[in-house]
Amino acid sequence: MLARNSDELMLGGFIADAVKGKKYLNYEKEISKGILLHRFIDNFTDTHTEVSELKKLLRPQFGLLSGVVIDMIYDHILAKHWNEFSTDSLETFCNRTYLVFEKYVSIMPERNQQMLTYMRKENWLLNYAHIEGMTRSFNGMSRRIRKGELLIHAPQFILDNEIVLKESFFRFYPELMKACEEEKLRLYSLS
Repeated sequence: MLARNSDELMLGGFIADAVKGKKYLNYEKEISKGILLHRFIDNFTDTHTEVSELKKLLRPQFGLLSGVVIDMIYDHILAKHWNEFSTDSLETFCNRTYLVFEKYVSIMPERNQQMLTYMRKENWLLNYAHIEGMTRSFNGMSRRIRKGELLIHAPQFILDNEIVLKESFFRFYPELMKACEEEKLRLYSLS
């Protein structure tokens, strides 16, 4: 969403977690900027006071996975309230995103290629708007990571704390949007 005006920025954001260290320099400039923007978003999120406060709420139940759960909760709330942040429908955005990723599949790290197959087939981006979609995502992730069984309880946590989580997101996300615009200006000024 935060890189949607550029196909290459979107791709960079998608592959960023699989591109370690300075390996981003192996990609064309615009994709590299997308990787750096993703890293900026991760750092901004991890160090934001709103997220720190929310982690205190989640930590008793989710421990070290609290950050992962928050990321997915925020994705859920964004998808659920998409029309408050975009003039395009969520479905239009999702379809465009999958087309962009498929266009660049040959240069993606293998793990992203594999993820894209399931992502598109199960329409993760669109289904994040619904608790059933989140349940599938948390269940799938629970089988792939250490202590993943804790994630099975995340959908119920979302339902039980919906108001608090939504308020947190709506305090956080506008600040992230503004910070991303400033970071994009900075990244482009370096070119």
